[in-house]
Amino acid sequence: DINLKSGFDLISYSKIIGRKKGIDGYIQEIIRIDQKFIDNLKARFNLDVLILDKDSKPIMSTQPDFLLIGPSSYLKGQTENVKFITIESKSEPYSLLIKPFEKTQENIKLGLASSKMEIETTTKKINRTVFSVVGFVILLILFALWIVSKILIKPLTQLMGAVKSLESGEGHTYIQAESGTEIGELTKSFNEMSKKVTKAQTELTKKVKELEKTNQELQEAQAQ
Repeated sequence: DINLKSGFDLISYSKIIGRKKGIDGYIQEIIRIDQKFIDNLKARFNLDVLILDKDSKPIMSTQPDFLLIGPSSYLKGQTENVKFITIESKSEPYSLLIKPFEKTQENIKLGLASSKMEIETTTKKINRTVFSVVGFVILLILFALWIVSKILIKPLTQLMGAVKSLESGEGHTYIQAESGTEIGELTKSFNEMSKKVTKAQTELTKKVKELEKTNQELQEAQAQ
């Protein structure tokens, strides 16, 4: 028995499944559907609530304008047991979803509505959140690339430059080594090798000069 002021009772039954997977009984739950109940739903989910009878006539609603709209407007947008429609209230347009409480019975229908302005506002918030997350991820990637460049690429570039300098005979080339990394250990090894090569080149140059001096002295002695 549905009354606009007092509301109506919604009775639901839940099965009790036993250990042998058989039905041991049922639990009956009675929910009072009245204006206070749907007002609490609106406060909880931030959606307007509409209750319709089997003829799609509005019974109660959290939005008073919905009660002034005829049943024909709520019969649009049929999609199996669910209806998606747009209705025009006195204040602003609303998007409304209507669904029966039970699939097999359509005596009572539940409608959930949100104004298009609220939908657009929510969509903008979601877009801003998505863009913020994407921007943060991009900054994180750039920071990671900077770290990789500092730890890996820059030392390798310095090492390659030092190798070329050593090959061109510019003498001992020292590179600041970052301790604790493979690149740092490689740089230390290069510094040691560069030091030894430079020392060998210096000794070789010294020996060459000594040979040139000895050769000159021999030539002068033979000339006398």
